[in-house]
Amino acid sequence: MKKCPKCGVELPDDAAFCNNCGENLAEKPADAPAEEKKEEPVVAPVSENNQVLENAKEANKNTKIGLIAVVGVVAILALIVVCVLISSMTGPKAAIKKYMKAFQDGDAKTLYTDMPEKCLDEYYDDMYEVSFKEYVKAITPVYKEMWSSLKDEGKVKFTYEIKACENVNKLKDLKKDGKKAGIKDLKDLQELLDDEFDEYDLDSKKIKKAYLAEVKWELTVDGDKAIKETETVIVYQYGGKYYVAGGPNYASIRYGLDRNDYDDVIEDIDDALEDFYDEID
Repeated sequence: MKKCPKCGVELPDDAAFCNNCGENLAEKPADAPAEEKKEEPVVAPVSENNQVLENAKEANKNTKIGLIAVVGVVAILALIVVCVLISSMTGPKAAIKKYMKAFQDGDAKTLYTDMPEKCLDEYYDDMYEVSFKEYVKAITPVYKEMWSSLKDEGKVKFTYEIKACENVNKLKDLKKDGKKAGIKDLKDLQELLDDEFDEYDLDSKKIKKAYLAEVKWELTVDGDKAIKETETVIVYQYGGKYYVAGGPNYASIRYGLDRNDYDDVIEDIDDALEDFYDEID
């Protein structure tokens, strides 16, 4: 008797096949390749699996922290950009740009709003016995006539550049200009405006920020440089709003033009001024 090498059932010695599992009991050649033995998958111990899981969790956690850090940096950069944009739209330079645009557009209301609006009526009533609105209405034709008369001479080009804009408490490049204006710091500016502000029930001590700016501007008519000037402009903040004093106005053009070259323009401006004074008289 012999046993089946596959299932272990006892069989006669001369049996060629196992009647239980069908295994071929004939002897295999010596050079027959051995049956490949399937390798069982290696299963890591439970402790190793736990470590792999912990490593994965830690990597995921670090990734999240990294993403949060990146988002935080991006948010800070975005905030800085927003602050810069807001400053560019509301700061002292923005106030100067608004003034210069008003000068080119003949926007007298913006040009003459150089102090808080609540005192403007009183100021112009004291000066000319008219309201601020009436003054603006009367002076606007002077600017319209000035630009119109200049355009009659040829193509008009007005350009400007803000060369410097410094806090009055930190004057560097504009120290000489500050000295000329009698301003070396914020206190000096407050004292300079104190009498005028006090007259209109304003408190100059509420001016918390002030700047000096150097503005270079040029007027070209028909390709010729008619005027090239540099103005020292004062910009101060009162009640959250910026006010500009010392920028160019019609007088800058009227007295800056060469009478020999622009006699007709000067006469047109003078005629418009006569109408202005007649209206507010």
